[in-house]
Amino acid sequence: MEHVSMPNLVDLCLSVITQSLHTYTSFASVPADIVALIVEELNTPTQPPHTPYTYTQQTAKLLHTVALPRVDLIRQEDLDLVTWLRDIKGTPLAGSLLQLDLSDTHINDQGLALLSHVPRLKHLALRNCNKIQGNGFNKVTCKFEFLNLRNCTMLRGRHLVSLLPGSKDSLTTLILSGCTRLKDEDMHIMAQFARLRSLRLSHCDKLGHRAFVHLSKAQSLHTLSMAHCFLLGTPAPEFPDDATHPLLSMPQLQHLNLSFCFLHDRSLPLLRAIAKGSFMRLISLKIKQNSLSRGFFLSLCSLCSQGMMPALSVIDLSSSLALPHVASSTGNVSAGSMIPFIIQHLSSPTYHPFMSSIKISSHKPAPLSPSAIAIPTIPLALPLPLAPAPTARRRTSIRNSPRLLAASRALVSMSTSAPAPPPPPPPPPLPQCPFPPPPPPP
Repeated sequence: MEHVSMPNLVDLCLSVITQSLHTYTSFASVPADIVALIVEELNTPTQPPHTPYTYTQQTAKLLHTVALPRVDLIRQEDLDLVTWLRDIKGTPLAGSLLQLDLSDTHINDQGLALLSHVPRLKHLALRNCNKIQGNGFNKVTCKFEFLNLRNCTMLRGRHLVSLLPGSKDSLTTLILSGCTRLKDEDMHIMAQFARLRSLRLSHCDKLGHRAFVHLSKAQSLHTLSMAHCFLLGTPAPEFPDDATHPLLSMPQLQHLNLSFCFLHDRSLPLLRAIAKGSFMRLISLKIKQNSLSRGFFLSLCSLCSQGMMPALSVIDLSSSLALPHVASSTGNVSAGSMIPFIIQHLSSPTYHPFMSSIKISSHKPAPLSPSAIAIPTIPLALPLPLAPAPTARRRTSIRNSPRLLAASRALVSMSTSAPAPPPPPPPPPLPQCPFPPPPPPP
């Protein structure tokens, strides 16, 4: 018989209240700790398809009656958020709310302006809210520390200026990935956020090299992600010299991600600037899924050997090394077999004793052992000798190959000179039957 434990009193309360939530008009009679557990239960569903609890206008209004530091209304597409935010004014929730997640909802700029009713709000997430253009920030005076506007495809860069009055000295993390309407000139606002440390601009396909002109003025910026910004892979005629690229004016960077940008070190001043720059604080460098030649790799190794990147501990060049023909001490090797050779140089403790993670593969990734992926050091490979030019060889027939003829003669001589093995011994006789044979039939 299967033993089933009985639920405790708290679980029973949560189950009864959540199932009959639509019948309540206030949480005034419910203890604050129980209300917090109820909201957490509603925000963390456990049954597939893992959709959150669907609030009605009445059940969502219950949240106004209790002081909560965090509210998640993710994927509440049928909820009238303009009315909900208008009614929040003067309620216990308005004075206590610090984090609000309205991702995947139909909130617009009118509802965005009503966030002024929540003066203590610091964390705001509006992922995939395609009705927001940004002009609703004009009336918002919240001192945001974290703002997530990922995939707000209608967001206009000029409206980001409206964040300055409240968040100029407080904003530390800004996520604008997938905001496809942002342009290079919109990045000038980033320098005015005095404490901005992390900026994510992945999939902003209209950002190019000139964006670094404005981003280089944000001296507090430590983390920059511009993955999938394809214009970075195009030539930059406005920066003909590597020494003039504005990326060199960002030595304070600690984490840089330029993956999936179609970068090519032969024609791109951006990567040549990395290979010639002095990034004393750079901790992680991610340039995966690009087209980097052996020259960039050797330049990067040379930088590390000279102590120009002493803090670098993570380097990700997955599927970026285009090494069709590289020379080593053992001869010419292909890109796939070059991977262990690169890792061997990258793991040299003499040059870089703090390397903790190395990810390198060719365009056809080869399997790497766990020990090759997590290495406690980084390289600095010395310049490798170039392979000698291939000389024309006379093609030798297999039948007339001297080595093949010598090997065949040796096999023949061994077979004729060796004594024949002795014949196997005969099998032992079968034991006789202890019973006499039956008499013949009459």
